[in-house]
Amino acid sequence: MKIIIYATAAVDGGALSLLNDLLEYANDDIDNEYTVCVNEKLNNEVSVYNNLTFLFVDTKAWHKRVYFDFIGFKKNFDNKDYCLVINLQNIPVRTQLKQILYLHQPLPFSDIKLNILEKRNRKLIFYKYLYGLIIKFNSCFIDHCLVQTEWMRKAVIDKLNLSEKKISIIRPVIDIDLNKILKNENENENENENTFIYPAASYSYKNHIILVESLNMIGVDFLFQNKITVIFTLDRDENSKLFDRIKKYNLQEIIKFTGNIPRYDVLNYIYNAKALLFPSRLETFGIPLIEAVKFNSNIIVSDLPYAHDVLDGYENVKYCNPDSPEDWSEAIKFAINLKENKLNQGFELNSGWRELSSIISTL
Repeated sequence: MKIIIYATAAVDGGALSLLNDLLEYANDDIDNEYTVCVNEKLNNEVSVYNNLTFLFVDTKAWHKRVYFDFIGFKKNFDNKDYCLVINLQNIPVRTQLKQILYLHQPLPFSDIKLNILEKRNRKLIFYKYLYGLIIKFNSCFIDHCLVQTEWMRKAVIDKLNLSEKKISIIRPVIDIDLNKILKNENENENENENTFIYPAASYSYKNHIILVESLNMIGVDFLFQNKITVIFTLDRDENSKLFDRIKKYNLQEIIKFTGNIPRYDVLNYIYNAKALLFPSRLETFGIPLIEAVKFNSNIIVSDLPYAHDVLDGYENVKYCNPDSPEDWSEAIKFAINLKENKLNQGFELNSGWRELSSIISTL
């Protein structure tokens, strides 16, 4: 069978990780022939695969991507012996081919409220409302849908009115080279004994402010006495309102801004941290949660469905109300005395693309 993998928007972050996971699966699938349609930015970055053919397209500008989704895809692939497209774009393409859509953008399926007056929310509002309309408008082209968590499965069934038989949960593969972590363990030890980390972008729903409020509630004297540091993987200059609040509470020596840092630097922080903090109000999956699980790290996370979906059965976790500074301050203080049990492999997460072959065979 000739299959297209369509992922022209996957150039970095979680979308690129998802694409790389699928490429590993496809390269091992010798029963099918794959053409991978990706952004030309990846021309010199994709690995060499024996079983895959790559087609690089220019979809950097939004209008070019819309053109390819609605017109260019059909022109390039319909009526050319292809049978199926595996679409990682979140938006269904208009095609005569059978289509498996991987939905990993949660905003159109959430009830989260966004303040349109905040500049940083404008892109999110675009994803939530325009994306949502386009997905619904093109939903008749979805033959099967893949999501990462149970809450997303229920939300997609509800919002798109899809049959339960047409949707499956495929969790992302989370691979970590533990040798890289262990090799750098000593040189990456943090100066302060009680270091916490929250690896997240600056979107408003990531809820950094609840950590700032909870640290203020704990009090600067206690924080200094217990050598507490909290790492935000944000650029300070791009988050001036948040930093102003931090200065107002005299927390600028407690909360450190690293900016965007490489993945293995984040993993080293997680490995050495007293706990991973994760107050996000909305996630499709929450990859740092599983990265922390692989180290058997302590986790403090919002008491929301995505967290329970991902961490079901994991013991070293404390769930907090995402709107309660009191909850978070108590959890952080409690975590100071918790023991660290690195690299206990007792918790297993069923993940990966093993179900995809059976899904393909039914279409």
